[in-house]
This record gives sequence, structure tokens and C-alpha cells, in this order.
Amino acid sequence: MSFTSAHTLRHEDADRILKQADLMGYMAAGFTDLEIADRDQAHLREFAEAGNAGEMHWFGRHLALRSNPAKVFPGAQGALVLATYYRDRQAEAELARARYPVSRYALGRDYHRLLRKKGQRLLNWIQSEIEPPIQGRVCVDSAPVPEKILARKAGIGWQGKHTNVIHPRAGSYFFLSVILLDCIVPPAPPPTDLCGQCRLCLDACPTQALAEVGDHYEIDAGRCLSYLNIEHPDAWPDELQPLHAQRVFGCDICQEVCPYNRNRSARNLDTTEDAFRMRPVVRAFMHNGDMTLAEQGDALLEGSALRRAGRDKLQQTLHYIETKHVESKPGHDG
Repeated sequence: MSFTSAHTLRHEDADRILKQADLMGYMAAGFTDLEIADRDQAHLREFAEAGNAGEMHWFGRHLALRSNPAKVFPGAQGALVLATYYRDRQAEAELARARYPVSRYALGRDYHRLLRKKGQRLLNWIQSEIEPPIQGRVCVDSAPVPEKILARKAGIGWQGKHTNVIHPRAGSYFFLSVILLDCIVPPAPPPTDLCGQCRLCLDACPTQALAEVGDHYEIDAGRCLSYLNIEHPDAWPDELQPLHAQRVFGCDICQEVCPYNRNRSARNLDTTEDAFRMRPVVRAFMHNGDMTLAEQGDALLEGSALRRAGRDKLQQTLHYIETKHVESKPGHDG
């Protein structure tokens, strides 16, 4: 479909869609065009050229599409950006006691299939209720779409110094998904960056993976614990092995210290998706580590984000944690 044949989504229809998203349990939703500012394109390019994506070479290969998401879906003119809150409030006490904490987004079932199906249900509703007909594509980490940039443009929140999108009342414990649409959508008011002079996330990062780069903040994936204990294909660099912070899968430290995840409104939030609640086998793994991996490894990994790391990677990280634990005992000769 060419640009000239695209129609404009009426404001009243946009409001109906946002209301339906709310009824379906989305934490927030907003519309945006697909234009990526020169400044954001430069940041994406510099991130890739600096090697900050680590061994995730696919990021650089798809840079042209990330800078022009309209190419991801022929005829796309706009996007509906959706935020789904994943934090299981009841799991917080368990996480505080855990010997091997797992990132909050991985406590329950893997989000990809659930959010893709949920997004498709919303798209089906749009196609049945809104005239003229709208075509779209649901994207949940399935296409090189710059979700964080689009979320900012859609008014979901601003991009914090930890590089995650922050909602002023909900914090940053949410998944982003995008529905590309073949219609022109009403613009959203730009969010206000409320981080101010706060440096809590920058200073809390065990490996100093977060840094100010010119007029923005970037994460060096090669130093980030989430990258090291999930994506990194080899042994960790020697100097980073002792800095694991007990995190066996992912790392929420930069989000845990963020005031917007600790304020009253965020603390009272809870996921609306039962699939994201902590599974008993994950609870057991956070306390027993290798024992659970050996006895219930298949159940632990099946249908879980933990499968992204896999059994060998989890064992590698557990080894680093236990090595440091032994070396830190009084009287150990090293």
C-alpha cells in the first residue's frame, strides 16, 4: 500500500482502541508515527559501531530497519505501542531471600507467545470494529523495531539513564510490544524526562555498564550482567567474573534502585497476567541452584525465558557465584 492510499485514524476511533487496550489489561498504550529522528538514528548507529551490542551481531545487521520501521511492514504509517506490566508483587519477598535471584521478567512463563497472541486479539478487534479497515502486524521482539524509541514517541514514558522506558506512575517493569498499522495515527504528547540529576542506577551497576555518551545514556552490553549470563556465548571476561552480584539470570539492579519503581503507586502495582507470576520450579531454582537444574531442568526451561540462556549457561553462572562464595569464606587461602 502506498502512502497516498493511507487514511488517517479518527481521534474518536483512536480513543476507542486505547480504551479496548485498557480493558484487555495493558498497563499503558499510545500511538505514534514511524519517523525516527536523526538524533535517534545516530544513537543507534553509534551504539552498533562502538561494539556495545557485544556478540549480538544481529543488531547491526538490521540497523537500516530499526532506523526506518515503516519498512518492516509494507504500507505501515503508524504504530500502536503497548506496555504490559510483568512484576509479580507477591514474589518480592521471595526474591529478597533468594540465593540465586532471577530477573523478574523470567519468573513466570516466556512473554513472547502470550504478548503476540494478546496483540493479535487486539488487532482482530481493531479490524472488526474500526472503519475503514486497518491492516497491521504485531511485533514482539520478532522484528527489528526500535520499541523504546517508539514507546517514548507514543507517550508511554521517557528513556531513563538505565536505558529502559520509565512510566511516571508504574516504573519500568513492563514489556513493550508494537502493532504496526497502515494508517496515519494521531500524535501523542511527548513525555517529560523526570530523571533529573539522579544517578542511582548508574552508581548501582556492579560492572559499570551504564554511561553517559554525549547527550544520552547507553548500556555496554559486553559489561551488562543480563548479557553476560544470558547472551554471551563464551566464558565471562576474567575481571567481570567476580562481579556477578549473585544474579544467575538477568539483572534488575538498575531498576531496583530507581525511585520510579519504589514509589507508592509502582509498589502497589501487580501484573494482570497469571502467566507472569512466579512458578514453583523457578522459586526452587533460586534457592537450590544446581540441584533444581539437575532434577527439574526440563521443567525449569520449558516455556520459560530461562531457555534463552540454557542449561550450560546457567551452570556457568552458578559456578562463578559458588567460586566467589568459597573464596570469600574466612580462612580461605585463595
